[in-house]
Amino acid sequence: MRFGISFLYIGFVEPASDISRSDPYRTYLQMRKSLLKEKVELEIELDRISGLPLLGEQQKILDLVSNYQPLPYSISEYGCGMKCDITIRKLVELGLPMYAISRGMIMEKDMSEEALTTKDHQARPHSLTLENRMFHRISFQNHIQMTLLKEAGIIVDPTLEQIRTGHFNISHQKTIQFVNARSHIFTFVQFWDPQNNTNSQLIIDLTTDRNEFFTVPQLRRYLHASESLLLEAPLLGRFLIRPDHLTPLQLKTYTRYFQSGPGAEMKTDNTLITILNKAEKGSIGDPSTWTYANNLPSEDQSVYQIQLSRTGHGDSIRHLIADLIEARSENQDEKVVEVLQQLSSIERTTGLATIIREDAIRAENALEPLKNLVDVISTSISLQELSERLMEGEDLSAGISDVRELNLLFGFSFRLRERIQRLARISKNEEGQIDACALNPHFNEAVIDCIQQMNRAGLKVFVDQVGNLHGLLIDQETFETSKSDMSYLRQITRHSICICSHIDTVKDGGKYDGRLGVLSGIEVAEMLHDLDRFYHFDTTYPHTQRCCMVSAFIGEEMTFTGNHVSMPGSAAVTGLASIADIYGMRNNEGQLFEEELNQLLVLLGDAKAGGRIDIANALVLDGDQKSIDLPYEPTHFFSPNTYERHIEQGIKLVDLKIPLTQVEIIMGIHQEDFTFTGDHSEEAALRFNMEMRHLVLQSRFKGLRITVGTFQYSSDDCTELAFDYGMRWTLTGQRDHAGGTEIADRRDAGVALARLKDFVYELCQEYQTTHDKKIHLTAGGIEFTPGINRNVIPGTASISFGIKGDSLVESDRFFIQQQIKAYIVGTLYLPVNQGGEGIVDFTFQEI
Repeated sequence: MRFGISFLYIGFVEPASDISRSDPYRTYLQMRKSLLKEKVELEIELDRISGLPLLGEQQKILDLVSNYQPLPYSISEYGCGMKCDITIRKLVELGLPMYAISRGMIMEKDMSEEALTTKDHQARPHSLTLENRMFHRISFQNHIQMTLLKEAGIIVDPTLEQIRTGHFNISHQKTIQFVNARSHIFTFVQFWDPQNNTNSQLIIDLTTDRNEFFTVPQLRRYLHASESLLLEAPLLGRFLIRPDHLTPLQLKTYTRYFQSGPGAEMKTDNTLITILNKAEKGSIGDPSTWTYANNLPSEDQSVYQIQLSRTGHGDSIRHLIADLIEARSENQDEKVVEVLQQLSSIERTTGLATIIREDAIRAENALEPLKNLVDVISTSISLQELSERLMEGEDLSAGISDVRELNLLFGFSFRLRERIQRLARISKNEEGQIDACALNPHFNEAVIDCIQQMNRAGLKVFVDQVGNLHGLLIDQETFETSKSDMSYLRQITRHSICICSHIDTVKDGGKYDGRLGVLSGIEVAEMLHDLDRFYHFDTTYPHTQRCCMVSAFIGEEMTFTGNHVSMPGSAAVTGLASIADIYGMRNNEGQLFEEELNQLLVLLGDAKAGGRIDIANALVLDGDQKSIDLPYEPTHFFSPNTYERHIEQGIKLVDLKIPLTQVEIIMGIHQEDFTFTGDHSEEAALRFNMEMRHLVLQSRFKGLRITVGTFQYSSDDCTELAFDYGMRWTLTGQRDHAGGTEIADRRDAGVALARLKDFVYELCQEYQTTHDKKIHLTAGGIEFTPGINRNVIPGTASISFGIKGDSLVESDRFFIQQQIKAYIVGTLYLPVNQGGEGIVDFTFQEI
């Protein structure tokens, strides 16, 4: 049994007196004060009975969707159905129930063959049109913009006024028409209005309105089509007409064809749709060809057939949501629960959550060229804005506290967001998790991509002896000299401004942790590089007093341990760890740092030889042996002027509603591995875990945080369960970051499991005494998830209990089960400060 634990101690560091009075510190205080006014709430409040989002949560939802979702909203001509796919996934991620979300389709009134062959929207009286937001942002005469587009692989044809990005042809017209599909897909959300005890169905569609949720009549006005046809589809349902979405003229048409008696149910099926839109069979206006997602069949026939086969599986949601709203408005709580159970069953049996995720991933990939175009144009606009401020001698730091001035530089955030998304995609394993533990294959690919990004940003890249990346914004002559002259290189880096962090992750880690610091540093470098080459500002050393340096330290998530080294990359740069000690570190799989690093270096050598990357290190070929020349010591790149931008791992800033702050607390880390052997080694490890928790709850150890990180055992050490009756229990808490999450805020499934084990032992001893039955209990099969890193609080933990005893009957087993369940719910479900562990769920099975 191998059992790892992290000791994290938080200490407070006050800013020095001269710093606290300086202009930068005052700017920070000013910035913090102003940004408080622009806070974004992260929690969506739902109606406690129906689960629908409350009507007052509209702006919060809109902010979260628009701020955290990289979509090319500015391009309205293509991809509306795919944008809808991504919006739906985001709404579900925010906690909105799937039954509250549906797709909408607005369609041109006339979908006849004659109308479909008419391409000029001015010749179609009821065409859908929208102002082209990109029209005033793209200029074919703008040399800088055209250069950036060309570098991004986007083809511009000024003669035809067309832009080709990927397989999309974007027309550069002032007014855009939906010429291919003659329709537009958007998203409906059902809200609950507690004041009026009713529901409201509103539209979220950032292509037509970025400022608010809105109604169907507003959508018709936005698209200049008062008689357009409106349809709705619940998730996985067919697009059908809702009577309350018909215009008075459409209702007249309906009554001419369908004479219904009093109380007759209105027909909303395909027959009515084709009567209203005059569509020919098999055309894009024929509803029999539509899927749950769109009326325009996917170019990928396999995808189209899959979506077509799923269409209709969600039809019953349409009626159930109506029943839910009716029951909720009449305060029939039991009926609400019954309907919710039916909705939950549909979601589960159709695999709706998985389908939503798959559709969104496919949509993101398909929209990549459009997003690329928007990012480039936005960056060019922000670059021009920044250059004008510099030319006018403005104090840029003053703009930090002005939200409007920050928004004018929005393009840089688009480019940074794309860097983060790209690195995340590269780092995903077969299960779709981000998994770039130091020196694993996904990390190695991320390193190559990071170097490529540094190259594009104008940085000259050096790889030091432990595998850290250092990009310097220096001119070519300086680069050539510094490659061989170490003292010259040291002179440059010693006085540089270093922006740094790491790109390695824990398994199933986040895409921002560490990477935000490295990639935002590359973004700063590219901004400076662009100002130099396009606007002739001196931003590159030696034309500047100091060099901009971006460093990506290796192994900061402590995948490799041993030899009293913590975080090898930065420790090597600061001279706090020797190269030999770092090379001798091992990871949980027993792999040696030096050997794994050599594999990365061989990959980098191949990438350099193939022209994929450019680095200072020379490729050395010696027979069959390939390696990279490593003359650069980590300490060559130490700078006292170091800045790390990082995302908070805890919830302090969220609780205080502060989006950005300067760090005033540092964390010291001590780690040790403990190995338990013997027949009860698993139980001993759990006991040790719980004793550590007891320590940190004492007042004298306030601020100390201890986390179970590594929990492994070999088959030779497994406890054998010999039993007459066996049980397997799994507790679910919340996986979280060890350093950022205080003990009181934790939902540690590992500690909860240790407490459960003790309780079951005590229960069996007591039962043995009171019932005069001899019972022997064995515990084993302990499993933590994730259980491979000290920095992560376990989200789930499992244990098996084996009971041997004389004449244990069914009633005995039932009593023990119920007592365990009562302990979990009555004690372990409570928060830490109330004597529990904050467990949120559990599962049980007999074995």
